[in-house]
Amino acid sequence: MFVTDEPSVILDRRGFALPAAIFALVVVALLVTAGFFVSGQERSIGQSTEFAAQATLLAETGMNEVLATWTPGGGGPELGGDPVAGCVGCTGGIASLNGGWQVAISRVGDKIYFVESTGLVSQTGRLSGASRTVGTLARLFTADFEADAALTTRGDVEARGGASISGFDTNPPGAVCTGDLEDKAGVVTTPGSSVTTRGSSTIEGDPRDARQTFDGNDVFRIGDLGWDELVAMADIRLPGGNINNTGPRFNADDKCDKEHDLNWGDPEGLETNTDCRSYFPIIHVNGTAQIQSGGRGQGLLLVEGNLDLRGNFLFQGIVMVKGQVGVQGAGNRVFGSVLAANGLEIDPDLSTFVGASVVQYSSCAISNVLNNLGGLNALRPVGNRSWVDLTATGF
Repeated sequence: MFVTDEPSVILDRRGFALPAAIFALVVVALLVTAGFFVSGQERSIGQSTEFAAQATLLAETGMNEVLATWTPGGGGPELGGDPVAGCVGCTGGIASLNGGWQVAISRVGDKIYFVESTGLVSQTGRLSGASRTVGTLARLFTADFEADAALTTRGDVEARGGASISGFDTNPPGAVCTGDLEDKAGVVTTPGSSVTTRGSSTIEGDPRDARQTFDGNDVFRIGDLGWDELVAMADIRLPGGNINNTGPRFNADDKCDKEHDLNWGDPEGLETNTDCRSYFPIIHVNGTAQIQSGGRGQGLLLVEGNLDLRGNFLFQGIVMVKGQVGVQGAGNRVFGSVLAANGLEIDPDLSTFVGASVVQYSSCAISNVLNNLGGLNALRPVGNRSWVDLTATGF
């Protein structure tokens, strides 16, 4: 038996398991915490991306709605002026997205506009939504309408008693005008018809008068829209008879009352309230109209029968009459162009203009009608590089 005097070596491992367990728990806790943090970050990023996409959708939706429905009032915002931010259709929203849009429009050239749309998702809480802004350059396209004269009619035309028919292009009083002036004939009538004046009356233009074959289907047309299509678009419908005291009307909120049959806009801008200044209605009279008593209006006037102006009536725009136009009494003023079939189905009567009345060709009055009638014009993005994400550019 082998016996040694050396003492036995016993390793002391007391207390190792607990620190190892604590260390493992700390590592697991850190991993779990990191997982929750990463998951939260991913959730925040995903939600922020969703809100940003919704805000972009709102901005683009607002822009598209404005492009589809907006027409520039009174020629639109001034060149280089402040943008129009409160126009009809320039604000809106989508309830399901809990957000809305605001669109501002600036005029940057002749019929060229910059449309800026901001979409805002108005969520609450730690993630408070998102805002995105986009913009586009758009051009205003208007329906074609080429007036050949101050007065286009059939048969003989006579002016007497101080009446004036002028094709020399003139801007109407109080109108917003930007285009160049272009003179037209004073009167265009059918071959073989006479154009005469008596006393101090005048008929003038470049030329004074001209002859053309009259086709009502071609003359009573704006762009691709014929008489029936224009009548179907009418804002105001009247049965005919005496029409007195037309002019701007306002409702209780001081807004232009576009439901009132005698509200034909504010052609000279005489009202302190300017809300009717950009209202250019289509007015359809289903019969003969006698207009008098200091009325005024602007837009497109369509008369199924005869039109009789009896004194102190002002109109800026386009007048189309299937019957005969008769002007008598002082103070009648029509700026734009008058087209009268003078009875397409019968031999035309003599068209007479009596008294100190004026029929004055005005390309500005015509342009304002075309630019402000919904359905006759459209705002469309320009062909190349029209869209920009203003949020990404830092604006």
